[in-house]
Amino acid sequence: MSEKQVKDYDKFNVRFPDGMRDAVAERAKRNGRSMNAEIIQIIEDAIAAEESGFPAGDARELRAVIRAKDESIYEYIGVLEKMTRVVDKLSKLAFPDHDDKENKKPT
Repeated sequence: MSEKQVKDYDKFNVRFPDGMRDAVAERAKRNGRSMNAEIIQIIEDAIAAEESGFPAGDARELRAVIRAKDESIYEYIGVLEKMTRVVDKLSKLAFPDHDDKENKKPT
């Protein structure tokens, strides 16, 4: 069976809000596609995401949550590093001879 001719495809005119046409054109250029192919890809991705039970809006929300969690993790790492330094200092104060015994070479 031969491939569909362009005239056989459904046509639909779209009115873009300000700036969206340029954004789609830039995205199409980055992806090596025509604007039409890029728009079709965006629509296909949105439909596939919805059918999978993970809509695009949820993906954006999830990315924001992940970024926030990453920031929290880095904050916790900083706190843990400070706590480790404090514990090391307290250990040295409480057991001043301990490091000397560990660092001694056997005779």
